[in-house]
Amino acid sequence: MSQAARETDGDASWEVLDRRMLFRTTRDIAVAVETVRLPDGSVVDDYYQIVVGDSASVFAETCDGRVVALRHYSHGARRFCIGLPAGRIGPDESPVEAARRELREETGYDAAEWKCLGSFVRNGNQGGGVDHLFLARNARPVADPASGDLEAMEVLLLSYPELRSALQDNEVCVLAHALGISMGLLEKGNRRTDEEAQCLSTELS
Repeated sequence: MSQAARETDGDASWEVLDRRMLFRTTRDIAVAVETVRLPDGSVVDDYYQIVVGDSASVFAETCDGRVVALRHYSHGARRFCIGLPAGRIGPDESPVEAARRELREETGYDAAEWKCLGSFVRNGNQGGGVDHLFLARNARPVADPASGDLEAMEVLLLSYPELRSALQDNEVCVLAHALGISMGLLEKGNRRTDEEAQCLSTELS
C-alpha cells in the first residue's frame, strides 16, 4: 500500500445511516439502497448496492505446465470467451471447497496443491459480492465434466504463452477471469524469479 493510501485510510470511511432491501430474485440476487454519510459530513440518500453471493475461481496448472481453462458463451458479454473454472460458493462451503468442486464439475480435474491468490470485491461502488481466487497445482483429470450449467463449455489446456495471447487478444471478456488469469501469470513469474534466485545462490555458495 502506498504512503498516500495509508494516510487517508483512517478517516475515509463512509457511515451507513440506513439500508433498505428493494427486491430479491429467486436466484439470490438482490438490490438494496443505502443512506450514507461521507467523511465531509454530506449525506447521500440513494446509494444503491447489488447483493450477490460470493464465488470462487481456479487457476489450475497441470503437471506438464498447462492451464485448465474453459471456452463458453457469456451472456453478460454477449459472446463466447475464454475463462477459468468458477462458480458460486454454497451455503455450507468454504471458498476453497467451492473452488475444488467447481474445478471438478466444470472440467473433470482435481488438484493436489491449493493456494489462495486473493479475494476481490466485484464492484468498487455497488459491491456485488466477493470473488475468491485460487491457484491449483498438479491438476489431473479424474472424471468427466458435469457442471449442469446453462451454457455449453469446452475444456481447454493452454500453455502460458497461449493464455497470455488470449488475454491480450481480448478473448477473455469477463473482468473476473481476466484478473484471475493475470494473477496466475504473475504467480508463475514470481515462482520463476524465486527459482532463479535460489539457483544463483546455490551456484555462489
